[in-house]
Amino acid sequence: MKRALITGATSDLGQALAKALTSKGYTLFLTAPDLEKLKKLKRLGHCLAADLTSEKEREKVIQWMKEHPPTLLINNAGAGLYGPALEFETNEQLSLLKLNAEAALALCLEGARCMKRPGTILNISSAAAWMPYPYFSVYSASKRFLLDFSQAFDAEIRQTGLRVLCACPGQIATSFRIKASKGRFQDKTPLTLPIEKVVHSLLKQIEKKKQVQVIDWRYQTFLTLMKWLPSRVQSSILQKTLSKRFLSH
Repeated sequence: MKRALITGATSDLGQALAKALTSKGYTLFLTAPDLEKLKKLKRLGHCLAADLTSEKEREKVIQWMKEHPPTLLINNAGAGLYGPALEFETNEQLSLLKLNAEAALALCLEGARCMKRPGTILNISSAAAWMPYPYFSVYSASKRFLLDFSQAFDAEIRQTGLRVLCACPGQIATSFRIKASKGRFQDKTPLTLPIEKVVHSLLKQIEKKKQVQVIDWRYQTFLTLMKWLPSRVQSSILQKTLSKRFLSH
């Protein structure tokens, strides 16, 4: 039996992934913190409401995973804070780290102990992981952690029949950026990716077992060009570009 556990299942991307995997014959185990939103997904699979920033709640999900060992784990749960770092409370930033890094790490490690082989863990990182991003500073750092850990952990355990993959999409046409910027960052850019394209790319990555994927050739090209610049120059370019979005509000 093909089982998939998806965190952040009520997000736009989580729901789209759930629907796509259902059509591929997976039995789904879906988790997210909002019980009311989760109830709407019960037709797609088994649901468990849990806040992964809480260690106690996270343990519920880990125990659930052990009781129903998946062949596919998608660490999709994540939060963002877009804007000048000092405009956000320190506790907000720490909560972001707990979800984006600590919770994903815990599920990876515990998943590797109980998942069926052959199996796959897919961590959803971000194109922002590849550079130091002003106005996305804590978010991009948390996603860099996920990228580096995924590559190292995959090298450690791939011989056991379990792969650890990492996807790095750019800006997706969802409500994520609006929530992360608290309504200030609503504009789409020419680089905004349709959610259907992202889901298709993720499914292909799972199928091909591609270890790291930056989604869309335009992001791949941009990051390839930027990597030749010193990090301080990268940050300076991004600061000048992004400040027009955030500081004009």
